[in-house]
Amino acid sequence: MAFAKQYPQVFDSYTDLDDGDNNPYIFNPRAGQIKAFCSPRSLEKSSNLIKQRHTLGDALIPALAGTVGESAARDMEALVHLADQITPFDVVVADPTKSKLPDGAGAYFLMAFMLAGRVQEDNLDPVMEYVGRWTQFEASTLFLTQLATNASKVGWACKNRSFTLAAQKVGRFF
Repeated sequence: MAFAKQYPQVFDSYTDLDDGDNNPYIFNPRAGQIKAFCSPRSLEKSSNLIKQRHTLGDALIPALAGTVGESAARDMEALVHLADQITPFDVVVADPTKSKLPDGAGAYFLMAFMLAGRVQEDNLDPVMEYVGRWTQFEASTLFLTQLATNASKVGWACKNRSFTLAAQKVGRFF
């Protein structure tokens, strides 16, 4: 349930994707993603695997990949291991100045992907304020790049002053 809450895009439909958009979690025959993918049923089955993670050990990721696909399996496994270090999206939006910052590079990168996937036009300001507190340049750049390369988000993101200022700062390094 925590994975589904942090990654609501797992419930998207490939018919709603714009040309050029990619969602590695869902069934998408146009992209060849037809074997293992996220669905309510596969997510429920994966929760049973997560509960048995101590018994499965190194077999957890292959078992998850066969159930929900490679991308979701990797993100799920990272979420399980980094869960204590991740600040929930709703907490970030509610209080970006006091929300707990991630611990370690892995948690920063997971937060960057999670925030970029969940942010919408109406909550971009608090998310940008939170990301502005990050000390990991690479994670901040990853977040900005994820937004800038997402066809459905780049239009409204580029209209946001906080986003454009942050992108200008990063742009001088490239």
